[in-house]
Amino acid sequence: MNVKDVKDFLAMASPMKPDYCTVACGSDHVTLVAHAYSNGGGSVSVVYPHDGGKVFSFAVLKPDLDRIAAYPDQSATVEFSEVGARVRVNFADGEASAVLNVTADDPQNDAYSTIAAIALPREFGDAMLEHALRAVDKKELHSNVLSGVLVSCRDGKLMVCGGDGFRLNSSTTKCDALDFEFVLPYQYAEVLRRAWPGITVDATLRGDGVTVSRVRFSFGGTAVDVPVVDGKYPDVNKIFERNPRDNAPRSVFVNAKELSDAVKFVGRYADGDKDPGVSVYEDVGDLVIAYGDSVRQKLGARFSGTHEIDVLVNHKYMTDSIPRGVDELTIRFISNLSPVFVSCEEGGASFVSVIMPMSK
Repeated sequence: MNVKDVKDFLAMASPMKPDYCTVACGSDHVTLVAHAYSNGGGSVSVVYPHDGGKVFSFAVLKPDLDRIAAYPDQSATVEFSEVGARVRVNFADGEASAVLNVTADDPQNDAYSTIAAIALPREFGDAMLEHALRAVDKKELHSNVLSGVLVSCRDGKLMVCGGDGFRLNSSTTKCDALDFEFVLPYQYAEVLRRAWPGITVDATLRGDGVTVSRVRFSFGGTAVDVPVVDGKYPDVNKIFERNPRDNAPRSVFVNAKELSDAVKFVGRYADGDKDPGVSVYEDVGDLVIAYGDSVRQKLGARFSGTHEIDVLVNHKYMTDSIPRGVDELTIRFISNLSPVFVSCEEGGASFVSVIMPMSK
């Protein structure tokens, strides 16, 4: 392995704020494991090819691995060797080395049994996790279900959902699995998003036989062991039942990129005044995104229904409701004081966002 491998590994594991790392040197591989026992007891591990050598393992505090990742030559090969009760790290150019202070490895006792093994489709990490994470308020993270990401499967349909009390980002796709439900802590969902390989991934649900307590995601040489949030997520289906779908008083069909660009442009002026609200209304067959009376962006759009649109929304919520790579969005309005529903289809998954309007 080289310095860049260590740096990439630490960057992937950083959202869960690991306390220390273990390094296992095998005959043909090196395994790095980041542990976050003070943050729920989860871990993430990656296996790297190794030319061979003495088999041994050790645990080090994360700052010691940070020292390796900071080495100027990112392509330099990293070699570990035992030095009494410590470990020496030698770099391939022979010009530098570092000694790691070894700490005690105190693995958590694992009393959980396997409940089920499932295969999560590639869309789960490619787009669905990212969409849900956008709606979680990173500034107000708490150790409860409202700061996590809901993952559930009902009747062959996988749903991933995140929200912050003012909006919800949800997506669904087909999944051939028995019914299950758990809530991923935000930090571990972010680790998964960074590590996801773009393929179907095996996940093992573990717990006391009924309730899921931990989930282990495995793909290639990477494994992420996640402690799920203790608690039940609010029933989001009651919110989605309000989605009028084809019977909306007013529906707008608009190009996703054009809408994103317009909202971001107008949003810059709103941010300058520290006011997140932008107006969304119709003007002679065009959709208008505006801030005040002077900043306006017009978009060509198609409309159905007769309700007159005039809604004030948080521009960041509107931008975060647009998944990457989609062509067209459908925005459905019930009234000017009711939730706004933004939906689209992309890559085998269906996306729906709910945005609460702001008071004028």
